[in-house]
Amino acid sequence: MLGLLISAGLLCLSMYLVARNEAEINFAIVLLICLGVTVLNFLIARPLGYFSIPVIFAALAWALHQFCTLRWSKAILVTAVYVVVSTAFALLLR
Repeated sequence: MLGLLISAGLLCLSMYLVARNEAEINFAIVLLICLGVTVLNFLIARPLGYFSIPVIFAALAWALHQFCTLRWSKAILVTAVYVVVSTAFALLLR
């Protein structure tokens, strides 16, 4: 549960850094997006292995485009920044 809150916070931070004037940054919506992406990752990571990474990337970009009213270019950029920041954060805590 704590990881989900941290993940949502990092996604809000990356949205604020990249698209603060365009995005609807609502923590509840972002938390639900992170929950959905986490559940999707749990369901498809076992059968697909590393091929699930582009699927999760595309699902997160679509969710940001759909629910946070971002353009596709900004949604993909926010997703890329989020992946880099969350990976760096995970390596920092390791």
